[in-house]
Amino acid sequence: TTISVEKVWDDDDNHDNLRPDSITVEMLRKTQLSAGDYEPVIDVNTGEPVTLTITPTVVEEEVDGEIVEKEVWKGIFYQVPVVDAQGNRYLYQFRDTVTGYTCSSAEDAQGNIILTNTHENETVLIKGEKQWLMPDGADLSDEAVALMPESIRVHLYRTGASGEEEFVTTLTVRP
Repeated sequence: TTISVEKVWDDDDNHDNLRPDSITVEMLRKTQLSAGDYEPVIDVNTGEPVTLTITPTVVEEEVDGEIVEKEVWKGIFYQVPVVDAQGNRYLYQFRDTVTGYTCSSAEDAQGNIILTNTHENETVLIKGEKQWLMPDGADLSDEAVALMPESIRVHLYRTGASGEEEFVTTLTVRP
């Protein structure tokens, strides 16, 4: 039988630029009757663990009436045994290791494996202070203070992975 594997990235569109150019998925198995852990499947010809290297394919899809490019990470394990020599059914798990990510695995309704790599984006603490000064740099007069708004809105932007400015949030600041 064949087993299709798809990689999904939960990392805010590669915000921290950690995604590799390819991933290596390792196949693990145990029999249905086994209470033990899943173990790597060893290729009988090479003596090496059975792995699948997946690189992304760029596809176009329509989103909100516009054509956008999207990376799709898919691969297929071929000629996967269903049972062992005694007729015991195999259970399979799949894993990959990508630095900075945690990996979870699920099976969809068609039996395809979905590996999700999750990365919590790095955060920074941003502090600021609004100073109200007269045009000559002096402290505000009482009359000027009376004219100040009750609050101001601060719009926070960042430079995204594409180099474009991206809106992050708006804060309302009160004295």
